[in-house]
Amino acid sequence: MNAEEVELLSDSKYRNYVAAVDKALKNFEYSSEWADLISALGKLNKVLQNNAKYQVVPKKLTIGKRLAQCLHPALPSGVHRKALETYEIIFKIIGPKRLAKDLFLYSSGLFPLLSNAAMSVKPVLLGLYETYYLHLGKTLKPGLQGLLTGVLPGLEEGSEYYDRTNTLLEKVAAAVEQSAFYSALWGSILTSPAVRLPGVSFVLLHLNRKLSMEDQLYVIGSDIELMAVSTSVQDSSVLVQRSTLDLILFCFPFHMSQVSNAATRPDMIRILSAALHVVLRRDMSLNRRLYAWLLGFDNNGVITGPRSTRQSNPEEHASHYFNTFSKDMLVQAMVGILQGKARGGEEESILMHDLKPFRILISLLDKPELGPAILEDVLIEVFRTLHTQCRTELDLQNQSPFSKDHTHLSSKLRENKKTAELIKTANLLFNSFEPYYMWDYIARWFEDSTRAQRHPGSVDPPELSLVEFCQLVDFLLDIVSLETYIEIQTEHLPQLLLRMVAALTCHLQTLGLGELTHCLRLCSKILSKVQPPLVSPLALPSASQAQGHPNSTGHSSRSAKDKSRDMEDKRVRRIIHKNKVTVGFTDFVQYLGDGPQETEQIPQSHSASKSGRRSSGPSQTKPLDKPVMQCCLEHFQQFLSRLVTLYITPGRLDRAEGERTEVAQSGPLVSESSQRSDYTELCSEPASLQRECIAAFTAACQLFLECSSFPVYIAEAKTLLHPSCIPTDSEQVHLPVWLQTLMDACCLPSDFSLQGVAISLLMDLVGLTQSVAMVTAESVASGDSADSPQPMSPSQGRVAVVIRPPLTQGILKHIADKTDFFKSVALILWDQLSEGTPQHHQRSVELFYQLHNLVPSSSICEDVISHQLMHRDKRIRLEAHVKFSVLWHLTRDLNITKSSPFSRTFDRSLFIMLDSLSYWDPCTSAVGRAWLNQVLQRHDIARVLEPLLLLLLHPKTHRVSIQKLRSLAMGEMEPFCLTVNPLSDSLSLLSLSSENLQLAGEYQPADQQGEPQSSESSGSHSSTVENGSFEEPEGVNATVNGSDQQPGSSDDLSEDSLEENWYSCGEGEVSEIESDTGSPSGGSGGTVGGVSVTGRRSSSAPPRFNIHPLYQHVLLYLQLYDSSRALHALSAIAAMLKATPSGFVSAISTTSINNTYTPQLSLLQNLLARHRVSVMGKDFYCPIPQDSHSHSFRSAMYLEIIISLCLYFLRSYYSAHLAAGPQDLAGNRAMQLTSVEVLSLLFSELAKVTGGSAKGFASFISDVLSKCKVQKVVLHCLLSSIFSAQKWHEQRVAGVNVATVEEGLSEDSVINLSEDQIDSCSAVQSQLLRLLQSLVVLEHRVLILGGEVEHVNPQQPMTSLQYLHGQPITAQGMFLCAVIRALHQHHACKMHPQWIGLITATLPYMGRVLRRVVASVTLQLCRNLDNLLHQYRYETGITDTRPQWMALCIPPDLILTVLEGVTAIIHYCLLDPSSQYHQVRALSANKYSCLNIEEQLLLVELVRSVSAMRTETVMQTVKEVLKQPPAIAKEKFLPCVLERAPSFRSRIPVSSLVDSWPSLLALLKDSVQLGLPAPGQFLILGVLNEFILKNPNLESKKDQRELQDVTHKIVEAIGTIAGSSLEQTTWLRRNLEVKASPQIVVDGTNLEADVEDLMLTVMEASSFTPSVYSVHALTLLAEVLAHLLDMVFYSDEKERVIPLLVNIMHYVVPYLRNHSAHNAPSYRACIQLLSSLSGYQYTRRAWKKEAFDLFMDHTFFQMDSSCVSHWRAIIDHLMTHDKTTFRDLMSTPYDSSLEQRAMLLKRLAFTIYSSEVDQYQKYLPDIQERLVESLRLPQVPILHAQVFLFFRVLLLRISPQHLTSLWPTMITELVSSRCDRLENLLVTTYSGGNGFSTSYNSQRWLNLYLSACKLLDLALALPPESLPQFQMSVPTGIGS
Repeated sequence: MNAEEVELLSDSKYRNYVAAVDKALKNFEYSSEWADLISALGKLNKVLQNNAKYQVVPKKLTIGKRLAQCLHPALPSGVHRKALETYEIIFKIIGPKRLAKDLFLYSSGLFPLLSNAAMSVKPVLLGLYETYYLHLGKTLKPGLQGLLTGVLPGLEEGSEYYDRTNTLLEKVAAAVEQSAFYSALWGSILTSPAVRLPGVSFVLLHLNRKLSMEDQLYVIGSDIELMAVSTSVQDSSVLVQRSTLDLILFCFPFHMSQVSNAATRPDMIRILSAALHVVLRRDMSLNRRLYAWLLGFDNNGVITGPRSTRQSNPEEHASHYFNTFSKDMLVQAMVGILQGKARGGEEESILMHDLKPFRILISLLDKPELGPAILEDVLIEVFRTLHTQCRTELDLQNQSPFSKDHTHLSSKLRENKKTAELIKTANLLFNSFEPYYMWDYIARWFEDSTRAQRHPGSVDPPELSLVEFCQLVDFLLDIVSLETYIEIQTEHLPQLLLRMVAALTCHLQTLGLGELTHCLRLCSKILSKVQPPLVSPLALPSASQAQGHPNSTGHSSRSAKDKSRDMEDKRVRRIIHKNKVTVGFTDFVQYLGDGPQETEQIPQSHSASKSGRRSSGPSQTKPLDKPVMQCCLEHFQQFLSRLVTLYITPGRLDRAEGERTEVAQSGPLVSESSQRSDYTELCSEPASLQRECIAAFTAACQLFLECSSFPVYIAEAKTLLHPSCIPTDSEQVHLPVWLQTLMDACCLPSDFSLQGVAISLLMDLVGLTQSVAMVTAESVASGDSADSPQPMSPSQGRVAVVIRPPLTQGILKHIADKTDFFKSVALILWDQLSEGTPQHHQRSVELFYQLHNLVPSSSICEDVISHQLMHRDKRIRLEAHVKFSVLWHLTRDLNITKSSPFSRTFDRSLFIMLDSLSYWDPCTSAVGRAWLNQVLQRHDIARVLEPLLLLLLHPKTHRVSIQKLRSLAMGEMEPFCLTVNPLSDSLSLLSLSSENLQLAGEYQPADQQGEPQSSESSGSHSSTVENGSFEEPEGVNATVNGSDQQPGSSDDLSEDSLEENWYSCGEGEVSEIESDTGSPSGGSGGTVGGVSVTGRRSSSAPPRFNIHPLYQHVLLYLQLYDSSRALHALSAIAAMLKATPSGFVSAISTTSINNTYTPQLSLLQNLLARHRVSVMGKDFYCPIPQDSHSHSFRSAMYLEIIISLCLYFLRSYYSAHLAAGPQDLAGNRAMQLTSVEVLSLLFSELAKVTGGSAKGFASFISDVLSKCKVQKVVLHCLLSSIFSAQKWHEQRVAGVNVATVEEGLSEDSVINLSEDQIDSCSAVQSQLLRLLQSLVVLEHRVLILGGEVEHVNPQQPMTSLQYLHGQPITAQGMFLCAVIRALHQHHACKMHPQWIGLITATLPYMGRVLRRVVASVTLQLCRNLDNLLHQYRYETGITDTRPQWMALCIPPDLILTVLEGVTAIIHYCLLDPSSQYHQVRALSANKYSCLNIEEQLLLVELVRSVSAMRTETVMQTVKEVLKQPPAIAKEKFLPCVLERAPSFRSRIPVSSLVDSWPSLLALLKDSVQLGLPAPGQFLILGVLNEFILKNPNLESKKDQRELQDVTHKIVEAIGTIAGSSLEQTTWLRRNLEVKASPQIVVDGTNLEADVEDLMLTVMEASSFTPSVYSVHALTLLAEVLAHLLDMVFYSDEKERVIPLLVNIMHYVVPYLRNHSAHNAPSYRACIQLLSSLSGYQYTRRAWKKEAFDLFMDHTFFQMDSSCVSHWRAIIDHLMTHDKTTFRDLMSTPYDSSLEQRAMLLKRLAFTIYSSEVDQYQKYLPDIQERLVESLRLPQVPILHAQVFLFFRVLLLRISPQHLTSLWPTMITELVSSRCDRLENLLVTTYSGGNGFSTSYNSQRWLNLYLSACKLLDLALALPPESLPQFQMSVPTGIGS
């Protein structure tokens, strides 16, 4: 409220005016319809008009708001008009000054109205503007933009108010000045899209086109105009854009931007950036205006620009104008758009904004004058923008650069919608280029960048660094669709690579190492995208060209660049058509090969023309230029050479070329001192620089290798690549410079990281050369062999892939022969394995392994290793062993696949390493053991075993089973002649397919189709790989001698033999030992187990085949073999077994030959199969069908293979037809002994391992033993050795050779047994015995513990020599036969101790056959002792009779040994815990015989006195007997066994008892469960009682609880027996009563004697019913139960006893109720039991009620006198342990009958009698009262008699001083009773008179009299001091 209003408020009328306005405004609040608004406005108008005198309108803010609301577009025109009336009234009242002041209040409603007003409203509104606003003049400026925004919509062409509106605007412009007006106008255009068209149209209308822009700058306004132009040119309306472009064409020509003030250069760029977006509309009118602006034309196509620059030709003018004025700004504008500086329309999405730059560029390329002209300048920014956007979108910062696997990146790009669109649009742009253009552009950029690096001062540094550029190109290679045109990958990318390599070579010195690394990796990436071009064979350069050095790099790269530039201009073909079909690569190749006449029709490619290459038509024979990739390689060779010289070996930079060549020829070996001096500078470089150098060199080497191995596709028509095409090496070889520098780099640098990279490259190049040579040789071989199987038609073109390695065979041969290079490298790599350089171990091992496999001779690396492994210096030797460990373990993890050509291993070094296991030097041995441990832990045993097994499987060791000799002619036993060095490189030739063997008979090469040429069955390929490029295969004479040999007849083989597993090696017939022999003959040869020693074959066999059945297991060598090597291999296995037995055995048991890849796996499998078929009688070299049983070993474990090979060697002998010398025979004998040693070690360890393993492992071992038939073979070998020894002894005795007498083939004529004969097989036999012992133990573990053994019948005869499958060795007849025969051989006494040792060691594993074996062996040993005794007596002259059995060469201690053997056997059978069953046999052999008690006790004492026989053992023995008693009657035997147990236990100390508790517990438990006869159960209770008495306390709670449980069960069982004389009275209730049957009386003084008596009774009358044992059971319980329970159950466990006692009392009480004579024994036993139980208070609950009931029973006193003492104890315990029981007895109510009262009095007396003295003294008054009451009754003698009895008890149990009050009554009663008695007797006598009238009543009186006399007698008998009161009254009493 201003001052004027405040002043007016003092006027009352003005206040009324204010109130009226308020009231009028209130009406607006209540308006609900538009008519109400008109009414309210009318009222307001009235108020305003009535107060028009006041120029100040009150409430003007509210009025302004209400009026603005009334001008809402939705309201009808009537309201609008009424509101305008109000405005007019107000404007009139307030005047122009106040209007200008309050312009905002009223304009806010007016300005928006015009665009929405009705036709009737518009003139009124315009009138308001004209009348009131125009007069405001310059004061209108604050609201000018709003006014223009409100008025401009009325400037609609064709409308009736157009002119009026235009005039109004012109007047406003005049009123406010032109510049202010246009500034406001551009502001409206910027902010209000609705007024852009009329606004721009108004500006265009008022421009003076005759004047220059300089003269009318006011139209431009301020900077806001530029923004408005930029915005409106991107408006969504085409009309707006068109008008804006017209305006731009006139106002902002490019030629004026240099001199004009209208717009600066940045403004022009901004406008142009915005204007460029119009091309996206694809509107011709817009594009025409835009292009006219850029090319110097006006809207009508008239040339513009400075007159000096105008050209007459429009095209020339356009080009000149564009290049002069527009191009730079267009480039900058385009770059700005690409960089995102120019934002498009506000409503567009981010994706559209990102795509626009590419779409704009695509559209500009449609204008030839514009797009192509700027492409060069903006393309790099296109790349950068695309890269930035994709990287930002996908967050690709972590993406590894230059990755050749772009699948991951491309999938991420495809999955993201935005990047997918981006790449799609970018490829659309790139596809609009010529195919070559982009790659040529990149090449030029790269060249410029490297050049800029070289001359940093000459040109401006590029805006993009070289590293960034490399990353951009890397990204482009991943996203650009290279497959669109085949020539991109075959021509343009190779050209790019060539130019990049040339540039790098040229500017190498100026490039940083980091930049160099990026560039090289990019080159590698480009190379990965290149497809080999298809060329004619004639296009390949000759050898001289290939080896020629390239020209100067600068010239070649320059010329290539010039040619490419020329080609750019000549190219006219444009590939922008969307529907053009592109030929795919494969179609292209096929097309090339279709025929020679079509080759010329192929369009000449860009790169081919560019490099000067001509079309390769068929008629042209002139060689063409080198392929681009060949040029790349040559450039890169120069680059690599310079790189090495510059960075790797800088010390040799200044060396002359000739000097370099000379050194290279002599071998690049330099001393350490020169290395140090040369590399001091290099080593002092910072680590980061060193890392950069390594990275750059690595990238360079990688790229060089990739270039070297790049293939070329050669189109073949009818000709193949012939060997003549392959260049041949000249005689004189010169090493290329690049190779010399690379060799320097391998040997010179002190940093192994650089050395390793160089060595790796060289090794890869060598490997590449060898691979190519191998493939070429194979293709030549296949080309020679295939005599054009079918003619090729011209349409059947083929493509050959050719790789031209940079190293030729000649160069390799030169390096190997003329230099020490390979050896130097080997030494360098070997030195890196030392402990000081662990970081280089992995890399150096990889390179060493590669070197070993690639050098011509495998001995180079092996020499280096073995020289140091066997060095004289111990330190060097130790270090070498450690290095070899590193080498070995790291080669394990190398990526060796089955397709790897690397098959060489370090066999020689491995043998030295294995030898170190048993080396004398402990340090070396320790290293070897540590190495072996790690080998085993890492499951790497297969690599160690393979070379050993290959030696053991050498073809010369192949054998044939002696059984197969029937099917072999004698000629076939001639030796095969195959000489192969097993350790040489040619070992792989041992696979010997039919290709490289000339086989006789049916196995001719023509029949080679029988064996498929697979990688497993044929090793010819591997041998070619092995030796292909270096040398001829070593001398292998693979020809079988004798071309007339007959082939092996495979038809004779039975199906059974083929079905056998390979391990058994044809042993199917071996087992049939008895079936082929006749009946035993009685010849002089004697018999072996019933088999004739010299027996011949039966008639069914061929007559000339007389080989003894015991030799049927023998295998025969058919040629001599090198036993020393095989022995070395087998000894190595033995050394490993000794060094780490458990680990080695576990490893070979769990490693399958099939699951581990080793280099010679296929060879190993092949040899195994061939040895298998050889044993079966077939030719070793015959083809092996893939599906035959020979391949069953493929899943075998190494354990099986080792066992089988050892058994092979054990069974193998030289054929007698071979000229084997002593050394050969001794070698074979050593192999046999070592085989047995290995098997012994193996089985011993397997037994340990199996013991702690799961059952599955035992089953596996069992299967292995079964497959290999180990037990069978060993038994056969053993038997044959015994048989041979016997036979040779007989021959010596007879002095003749038995074999000469026999006809046909015998074992002596076929087998060369000379070595055996020397020592009578004793050496082999000794080892075999050790083997058999370990085998028995193992077999026991796997068969017995595994539960797989079949049931052995103990009665089964063991005389059969047939091997029984499924039975253990000890149960075999062969075993027992061998033992007995060996012990029977008097000429082989020196072997007897070992045989005895075998028996004693295998005793625990005999099982059920122990008795028979022990009996037989003991009998034989006793005979031997007897024979030795006879021999001693004969030899000492005691007797003259020569015994038949005379031992030869008796060992000094033989008798002692035999005695010890017998002792050991007997001791085992008695003492060893594992033979309890047999102890039982020994212990109880005579127990049931007629031994008397003394003898039995003597036996007990004997057993006890055997100190080694523990108590526990006896217990276990007894338990076993109880479980399995002998065949005699159980009832008689079992108690006999138990009978002596208490005797035994009573004689052993307590400590032994405690130790034997577990076995005793087991005995007791089993005895309870067995259901023994009653005497046995009694003895069990006695055993338990005996134990408790000696050992009352057990430490363990568990033991205590088990003792309680077993006690509970035993007592219950005895209780059941005790109740066996009871029977149930009714079936409803459980009431028991005693049977009426006689009972056996037992004297309870001696339980053992009782049981013995009982046993006699039972044995005599065993048909008694079980009740005969009841009295014994009760007696036993009475003796032991109470004390036993008290000892077993501790104080806190007594409650557990009650239920048991309740059950016992259930059986006891019925006996106590029965007082008959026949129940007396049971009554006595039961009362004794109850008496013993009552002594323990805790038992009271179990017997209290029953005992009290029995006490109160009327028949209570009908008992044996011996029972009274027990009842006294019971009653005493009953009354004493409880305070209430006696009181209850005292208070028992009187019954009506006098007899009951008398009996109650008698029981009371008995109770007091059972107590202690004065125990019931306090109850004396009650007792006295009770007695007096009884005496008051007259004439009741029966009652009075009990009173006298009571008096007697009181005299005995109450002290005299307490009885004082009772004496008067007693004396009185005594006197009166005597008088009464006399009277009654007189009355009774005389009343009857006849002597027979003494009635029952008189009897009672007599009883009374007797009672009184007894009382008197007692009183007189007691000492006087005890009865002082009685002494006073004696005379009276007696006298009266």
